[in-house]
Amino acid sequence: MNEIWSKRMTHQGYEYTLRFHYGRNEKGAYRWKKITAKTKAEARKKREEFELSVGTASTSIIQKQSLFSYLKNWGELYYKNSVREQTYVGFLNMLDSRLKPYFIAGVPIGSVSVDLLQNYIAELISAGYSRDTICKTWRFIRKCLRYGMEKSEISELKFNLVKLPNEDSVKTKTKTVSSFCLGDIEKIKEEACCKSIGGKQKYFYGDVIIFLMYTGLRIGEALALTWADVDLSGSTIYVNKTSVSLQDKSENAAKRTKEIIGSPKTKNSIRQVVLNTTAKNVLLSLRSKNIGHVDNDDRVFLSSKFTTPSRRNINRCLLAITKNANTNLQTGSVHILRHTYATMFLQKNVSISFISKQLGHAKETTTRNIYISYLDEAFDADKERFIGF
Repeated sequence: MNEIWSKRMTHQGYEYTLRFHYGRNEKGAYRWKKITAKTKAEARKKREEFELSVGTASTSIIQKQSLFSYLKNWGELYYKNSVREQTYVGFLNMLDSRLKPYFIAGVPIGSVSVDLLQNYIAELISAGYSRDTICKTWRFIRKCLRYGMEKSEISELKFNLVKLPNEDSVKTKTKTVSSFCLGDIEKIKEEACCKSIGGKQKYFYGDVIIFLMYTGLRIGEALALTWADVDLSGSTIYVNKTSVSLQDKSENAAKRTKEIIGSPKTKNSIRQVVLNTTAKNVLLSLRSKNIGHVDNDDRVFLSSKFTTPSRRNINRCLLAITKNANTNLQTGSVHILRHTYATMFLQKNVSISFISKQLGHAKETTTRNIYISYLDEAFDADKERFIGF
């Protein structure tokens, strides 16, 4: 047994020291760890926690670990370094909000069964989560459990027996694609360009709103743009990175969130986007507006303090514009502008192949599936025109 115990008297009573080895270094020598505690039981518990954190615990110890702790350790050891930081933060948020509050979180990993997993799915349904959210949660858990099965740390589970809900059985339905109609687009464009009595721009982020609506960029892609990515003479921009706002959980964090500049959502998201006249005019205006902050490394879109704009403020700007413009659809979610871009140009008979490439979709079928209702409307209109010939 690789345990060496010692005991000594202190002012608070006896103190136990446990030394043990937990693997070998690159030269083949044992790695040693020392733990001190008031009792042997406490020292052994600390040892188990340490071995779990470094991945050297025995199978018997692992199987006593709760499902929540098992997933958290798996995430730290194996998942964290294989995905983007924002994906890992999403995993941690899932653990805290959609696993930790439920009974199954405290079940020892060796006792997890198909029935318990199915009951957990039912609890998520009762809690009002959408089908999409439940499926994402299940994929995280299944991925981790499969890893444990491959390492023979947990017994075989027949995942095909776990049934996910259909759309009709959940309270919160998957959101349908919404977009502004052509009439609302003109209202938004006009309102976003309004000047105040003093001649200043009424909406500080009005240019962001128009640019998103006429390029189809995701908000993170737009906020990450630098002037080095802009080719005004060629009327193109190069999308090669994205800005992500994450919770900063470090102890000394001055802010609650931090910005990460990372790779785009998928490899196909790295693309050249053709600028139409409206989008190009926005950039020309910004070059004049932000004099002194238009070097290659400078961001295209800036706050009044020449920092990265807050997503919340941009969303608030859109809500104010849609309310003041009295549009049929009023919202404070800028992602609708990406959908608006696609539907606007579909209605203007731009090919779905071109729109798909502009949006950065991997396949044309992805674009077709998202905007199928608008394509059906266009088909019906073509059908009526054809009959009329």
